[in-house]
Amino acid sequence: MRAFLLIARLGVRNTQRHSVRSVNSKASQPTRRRLNTHSVMTSPRRFVSDFFPTSETNTTPRSTCDALLILNYHLPAATTHMWRMVTTTNIVCADGGANRLFDEMPNLVSNEFANEDDLANKKHLESIRDAYVPHAIVGDLDSVRPEVLAFYRERGSLCVDLSLDQETTDLVKAVTWLLRKNEQTRDETNASTNTKTSSEESREESSHPHTQKTRILVTGALGGRFDHEMAHLSALHTFSDTNIVLLGRTSSAQLIPVGETVVVPDVLSEGPTCGLVPLAGPAIVTTTGLKWGLEATKLSFGTLISTSNEIDMGGWDGRGEGEEGEGEILPKENSHSVRITTNAPLIWTTDVTKARGLSS
Repeated sequence: MRAFLLIARLGVRNTQRHSVRSVNSKASQPTRRRLNTHSVMTSPRRFVSDFFPTSETNTTPRSTCDALLILNYHLPAATTHMWRMVTTTNIVCADGGANRLFDEMPNLVSNEFANEDDLANKKHLESIRDAYVPHAIVGDLDSVRPEVLAFYRERGSLCVDLSLDQETTDLVKAVTWLLRKNEQTRDETNASTNTKTSSEESREESSHPHTQKTRILVTGALGGRFDHEMAHLSALHTFSDTNIVLLGRTSSAQLIPVGETVVVPDVLSEGPTCGLVPLAGPAIVTTTGLKWGLEATKLSFGTLISTSNEIDMGGWDGRGEGEEGEGEILPKENSHSVRITTNAPLIWTTDVTKARGLSS
């Protein structure tokens, strides 16, 4: 709600496009301030974009703590890859997201059929839908079509009706349900291992997947109605302790918490265009790894927002100049990490247009 009030106060005052490039002008230079974040975080948080088919660290499945949440808007091309990354019990549709899965997943998986009236094509469609069944459909259940709900229910999907709660969005309901489910799984895992010695527990704690924090990949989160997008961005702040990545067909977004964060983008699928948005209020920000770096710079609505910035590719332009791998051109190793230090939460966003035609 604070984010909405902040934007409402701006009115038409913020009609001029502000880019981080304007910090080169002395007139627009903000007062330099020294960041004091050591008391907040002792080590940087690390975000790695390893959920595109082009990821150099690609393994499938990667972690039982990754979750896939499908919203009611167009699915990005990487949805099929992310589906294979996570365990089945961590795949959830938020209400009308089940419609998108039912309608759009067959075309993402295969475009070999052109006429759905053909009997063979109908069988092909159904076989694909049978292969992509969510663990649960969660929300008000007022947007999912009855025939779609019946289709997935017959195939074992849980149908979780949370319509009594009219104060939160389907995204918030689904994330809350996922986190509670995973917390219960962790409790059950801990209970099953309480007879082990303390040395055995300490050795397993760091390696067992259920001791890790859940990361939630949310598809169909960007590109639709503006008020929906703002609600999704607000949810990032609601669940600030959870690594949630919002994904659309052309953009991604996630929350950068207070302190120091290292972002490792998959530059074969995203960027170089990126941005830092102080949605929750003014922030003093320092960065490395960006074309237009920030040095204790104040970002705020009505003054300066880091839009149309670019990830520093280390001399690689994304089109073929860099280190040569086996039959392909790759960016220089570790040349594209972005380090962000901030005293207030920020939204980190990248252009993922390059991922639109990818498949795995």
